[in-house]
Amino acid sequence: MYQTAVLYAAMMVLGAVAAMAWSVKTNGEFPLKHAATASLAPTSSNTTASVFITTFAAFDPDASYVLPNYASNFNAASLTTIDTTVVWPNEAAAAPFNTSIITLAGGFFANPGKATGRVSLRAVDAATGAVGMAVQASQDKTGYFYHHVEWTPLSSRLNALVSARVKVPTAGKAQGELVLLTPSSNDYLTASWTESVVATGPDVFFTLADLESKGNTVVIASQYFTAKALMIYDCQGPLVNCSDATVQSYVIDNSEKAGFFSVTYVDVNNDGQTDVLATTNTATGKGGVFVYVAISDYRQGPGAWVKHELATGYVPTLPFLPGRGAPGSISTFAPPSNTMASGKPCLLVSGDDAGTVSVLTPNSGKPSDWGYTQTFIYNTTGTVGSPVAVATAEGGVDVIVPDYAQNKMVWLTLLS
Repeated sequence: MYQTAVLYAAMMVLGAVAAMAWSVKTNGEFPLKHAATASLAPTSSNTTASVFITTFAAFDPDASYVLPNYASNFNAASLTTIDTTVVWPNEAAAAPFNTSIITLAGGFFANPGKATGRVSLRAVDAATGAVGMAVQASQDKTGYFYHHVEWTPLSSRLNALVSARVKVPTAGKAQGELVLLTPSSNDYLTASWTESVVATGPDVFFTLADLESKGNTVVIASQYFTAKALMIYDCQGPLVNCSDATVQSYVIDNSEKAGFFSVTYVDVNNDGQTDVLATTNTATGKGGVFVYVAISDYRQGPGAWVKHELATGYVPTLPFLPGRGAPGSISTFAPPSNTMASGKPCLLVSGDDAGTVSVLTPNSGKPSDWGYTQTFIYNTTGTVGSPVAVATAEGGVDVIVPDYAQNKMVWLTLLS
């Protein structure tokens, strides 16, 4: 079980001047049927880290878990069940202002009995695994399911939830909606929740951003079912005052002829300007990782952005089967200080149905250098879930991988 392998990034060098290597140590694994997503579960401790894990499948039971202090308890017996009522849980995430409250977003059309999803909140102490009360924030809408949730402030004392949901009928067009979920008080677990549709179109993942640094929140949506496009939805004001009649939409990119999947808003090249980082997901092998840098007013459409392709060529296993696609989720993490990245984040990429997990490492610290070296740090026989990277006290980086195909969780450590 404990073994160290050096994987050379020359396996796939994307614009690299010189190949570098990551040392990848496998610390442990344990069986978990249909392991699907992993995310950091913040705690009050600076020395230990916990992880949220979700599992889902078309015909088996679904569940969400917390694994407290994973470095000391990486085993199935240490899992605490958080929830079994949210079907097909696509995400479990802690509230940024209160880490003892988590949101769950779920549902999927692979099974009609799980197509009607929901957004719920649950009290969880990630450090101990203690689980408290829960409340459903969304209203059931037949056939609509959720992938992602973000919080947005309504005032200095009250926050609301934003989510996207989509219905994928057997015939006809998919229908996506961006919804605002508003609590009656800041006692979020006992509050009553109301729901309003902010815009039609967003369907899977999205991120909230202030593109002009003027306090105007827009929604950057990666659309997969309703359109093959990366979009902006703008109310020119608070989301709470927004409606489908007032929102304006603008295209960032619709040239890939593939559904957009993961999206985040982050300074990719360490130049002080925040960028849009996204993936496309397709069975053609042309799905990729892209960065969009704003060069003018986003209302001008695609011409307002410079597009950088960081990686492509992710090929799903069994691509002829319906619904296959790659890559999947993307996230960033700070590299160890002794790498050549010099301030730029590294990128963690799930291959999804390609069955890989890879790291894109910047070739230099120059903001103008968009060259990356890709290292495949994990391979499996089929679908891999959404991994999470966690900085370690020793200066390395842990990666927790849900291996969906092999029904297990895997703990890796990256050292440069």
